[in-house]
Amino acid sequence: MPTNNLEKDFVNYALRTPANQLYIAFSISLSFAAWIVFKVFYPNPNIIFDSYYYIYAAYFNDDVSAWPVGYSKILRLIGWFSHSIDAVLIVQYIFLQCSFLFFSLSIRYIFKISSWTSAILFAFLFLNPIYLYTCNLVLSDAIFLGLSLMWLINLLWIIFKPRPYMIIIQALLLFITFTIRHSALFYPIVGCFALLLSKQRIVYKMVGIVLPCVLIGGFMLFSIHENNKLFGINQFSPFQGWKVASNALYIYEHVDSNEVKPVPPRFKELDSSVQSYYHSKHMPVSIFNPDPSWGSYYMFMYPSPLLTFRDKKMGPEKNFLINVRTLSLLGPLYKDYGSYILKQYPLTYARYFVLPNISIYMMPYPEVYFDSINPFRIQQDTLGKVANKWFGNYSVSASREVISFRAALFSQYPLLNTFIHILFLIGLAGFVVLNGYQKIENVFARCVLLVGLLWVTNFFFIVIASASLLRYQLFITVVEFTFMLIFVEFVFLSDNKNYPLIKKGNF
Repeated sequence: MPTNNLEKDFVNYALRTPANQLYIAFSISLSFAAWIVFKVFYPNPNIIFDSYYYIYAAYFNDDVSAWPVGYSKILRLIGWFSHSIDAVLIVQYIFLQCSFLFFSLSIRYIFKISSWTSAILFAFLFLNPIYLYTCNLVLSDAIFLGLSLMWLINLLWIIFKPRPYMIIIQALLLFITFTIRHSALFYPIVGCFALLLSKQRIVYKMVGIVLPCVLIGGFMLFSIHENNKLFGINQFSPFQGWKVASNALYIYEHVDSNEVKPVPPRFKELDSSVQSYYHSKHMPVSIFNPDPSWGSYYMFMYPSPLLTFRDKKMGPEKNFLINVRTLSLLGPLYKDYGSYILKQYPLTYARYFVLPNISIYMMPYPEVYFDSINPFRIQQDTLGKVANKWFGNYSVSASREVISFRAALFSQYPLLNTFIHILFLIGLAGFVVLNGYQKIENVFARCVLLVGLLWVTNFFFIVIASASLLRYQLFITVVEFTFMLIFVEFVFLSDNKNYPLIKKGNF
């Protein structure tokens, strides 16, 4: 297929072939009908703790916040047209469904999957209730998932049939995705690998590698400047420092008292508060034992020494549990303290944080999807009042029956995630054992390599530093499920000379 006919060929494939015309019409109709039915039972949105900080930053047009500001800017953009909370949910849903449509059509086109495989992928994307519930949350997850899928499929296009404009698109997608959730920090590594695998001029590869770094680096420098201007602290994300310290406190208590090492003078006062907490009567805290914070106990739950130390140094918070000012002022100290603890006790960190997180990664906490209280009540504090000013009067209530159904439904989803993880790994193993990399065309082998790197980097990022929550795995489970289907199709069809991915010289 000539490269200069790529857009024309794909558009013709997507819009002018009867099968895809039916596919698009059915997906749009089904998406519309599903949302209508869903809103009959859940007419109101769901708002949780994180949501209020996004709304607060949107209301005041903040350039730095406790949470990444990208989603708040999207709320503000939607606010130019409407302050209806339903408008936010509808925009999220339409965007996610469009990303599913582009993703699935591209997978059908690039990998030439069979009609049965395509039907299964369609059902997973367009009939999966988790995406309806996700779009009903005033959270960044739906937008992040849609952007991540568009970013990945653009990388696959760069490998499959590269065009110069794709380099600009992937840089912009990567930049926007990073502003919405900083867990996209490893995405540039994957993007760089895709460009190195692609067959195009060196200058285009270099631009594709450098441009995202310039955009993200510029955003980080801007955030550092704003933090310094507002709080006198040179740091990109104050949240990161608290998260590192929280991770450290999960393991620090398990260090034998005879093996505890003296801390540098800078940390002595904070460490004294931590040790006093450990030696007092307190609730046992473990990654394995979910608490209301779902893996971030020491950041959000009293009597965490991180919070009591903050109150001691700066006075108790009256209006916020997490205040951006105090978050920023203590961020560098907490980051350095947490990093010091983790470096001093790496084996303890591996045993009490990384290994449990691997287990939880395989069966992630349902968190907000399982919570039958917080998403269905409005906070009455300062954050709640700001949300009411932004959206006007709104309700988050739902009937007891549908709340119970929601909890029962998502109590099963961690197990479903486990099956998807395992089936993906089994499919990948089958692909490797059957010498798939040598049997399929080189361009498809490079695409599989890219997905493999994405899976590995995502896995290590989550188990080493992040929380294993169900909503944080939405993107990787779509990727796993999609390529599990491709691997299974290869296992069953690779001996068929008509299988489209096989090198022509193999028969």
